[in-house]
Amino acid sequence: MSDEETSDDARWQQLAVLREEFPDFLTFLRLGMEWMGFSLSDIQEDIGEYIANGPVYRMAQAQRGQAKTTIVGFYGFFRIIHDPSLRILIISSGEDMATEISAFIVRVIMNWEVLECLRPGAG
Repeated sequence: MSDEETSDDARWQQLAVLREEFPDFLTFLRLGMEWMGFSLSDIQEDIGEYIANGPVYRMAQAQRGQAKTTIVGFYGFFRIIHDPSLRILIISSGEDMATEISAFIVRVIMNWEVLECLRPGAG
């Protein structure tokens, strides 16, 4: 077995562990927010619950500062953990915001040890 195959096997095993450890989104979201240094407020928990379990077509609206973008970012990570073939499209009203969201996603993947298996060359 080549090093690349061993690396891929390790990555799939790590994803399987994450799926077992985080069967629901709110548990994953709480841990992610704690990693960022925040606790999950009741409103943020409601947003997370709606994003994860709402109708097929949904949109979260809340005041500025309610961490909507962060919650949706963590939901993207959660979905990829549970379905690695999933592709996520970032749509924003402006280029600057889309760039910030993309940078946030890369920063979290590269720095949060829980997501190590999603890093390029991980395994």
